[in-house]
Amino acid sequence: MNISTVLRQTLWVGMVGATLLLAGCGKKVLDFRNAEIVQGKIYSQGADSPFSGRLTNISSYKIPNLIEGTQPIGQILGALVKLNFNYLGSICDVTVENGILNGKGICHPYQSDQPINEFSFDNGALQDRFKVFSVTTGKLIVEANYDNGHLDGKMLLSNPDTGKLIYKNKWKEGKPDGDVIRYTLDGEYPVFEVRYVDGKKDGTEKTYHPTTHKLIAESDWDHGIKNGSEKRWSDDGSVLLADLNWLIDRKESGFEKEMDATGTKLLTDLTWESGKATGLKTVIHTASGIVSDYDEYHLKDDLFDGVYKKYIHGYLNDKDIMFASEVDNYKNGKLDGHFQKFSANGTVWNEGGYKEDLKDGLYRWFDSNGKIQEERTYKDGAEIMTPIPVGLDVNNENCVKSWIVARRIESGSEISLANISGSEFIEFKTWCEQGKTPTPH
Repeated sequence: MNISTVLRQTLWVGMVGATLLLAGCGKKVLDFRNAEIVQGKIYSQGADSPFSGRLTNISSYKIPNLIEGTQPIGQILGALVKLNFNYLGSICDVTVENGILNGKGICHPYQSDQPINEFSFDNGALQDRFKVFSVTTGKLIVEANYDNGHLDGKMLLSNPDTGKLIYKNKWKEGKPDGDVIRYTLDGEYPVFEVRYVDGKKDGTEKTYHPTTHKLIAESDWDHGIKNGSEKRWSDDGSVLLADLNWLIDRKESGFEKEMDATGTKLLTDLTWESGKATGLKTVIHTASGIVSDYDEYHLKDDLFDGVYKKYIHGYLNDKDIMFASEVDNYKNGKLDGHFQKFSANGTVWNEGGYKEDLKDGLYRWFDSNGKIQEERTYKDGAEIMTPIPVGLDVNNENCVKSWIVARRIESGSEISLANISGSEFIEFKTWCEQGKTPTPH
């Protein structure tokens, strides 16, 4: 057991002893299992007057204003390191005056006397120092200050294993206000730094690669708005990937490039002029940190223009693959030209065309062997009738298909040869045998 742990446990024993001493001196001690909270005040069960004294065995989640007040600390700490314990402890002892938290408190895990938290309340609000200790090493990992329930002053966060400082910033009345610096987990190198004023970024923001420690991003902020220069570099800092000029929170001019994780595939290659982008853009979508799908498209003056590809996950031969599920063409921001949709094995199952965002021309659907299953013809976005082919019509198949098209146009339903009901098929076939054909639309 290290010295820090011994000191923390010694403090805990001392506080327990103080509690017992207070009880012997007439100060009341109340187990939370025998307490109740009425209109925000703590009472001993059945008592008429609010409780004053030491309240023991209360869950940290039931301490008024503790969860809410320390939430920013938990969010920042959780983003920096993985904790194998609740940073607020589980069971706590707090000081109560006239039913309101007033004085020092301490929390520890279940079935352990090792303290994790030290804090104070003043008239129900967090006040002065708030501390968190590692349950495994006993090292101080959080040190912050409160004033009237709000973070106010320095916040220092440290690595639970080594105690090395990994994050520091300043707060004022519950808002970041001052320099924020994040370090590598060994505490040796900065990873991120920026200055806040009244809760908003203000000044130059810098990001460093956690392994090479080279500057990889730098941008200017003005009262929470990007305004000025933004630059990004490769992981080793040798290649400039973006050189942009922001004008009141929009990219005004410059260029930006982005490579994939291997550094071999170009994902983004854009040029910005007067706030509009031209070039290649890849948008990656993730779920639980895993790439779920992505879109790859071209822009011209900030409008889709050219080939647009959609990639999704699929299975082929029992293997999870990423494949192009759809390829579209755009012109001046509108669908214009041929499109195709693909199965995981690369075969086309649907194709057609658009003209200025409206369906246009022949649409086809295919089975897994590439055989045409259905055809439709569109003009100005609406399906139209086509003449029945001249020549042999085996079993009146072409005539029946024409009646299906007519019914679909008339009713707006998605009826097709594949899902037509038996009664409808018989009806259409009878008409065809009688020589009846649908009226062209």
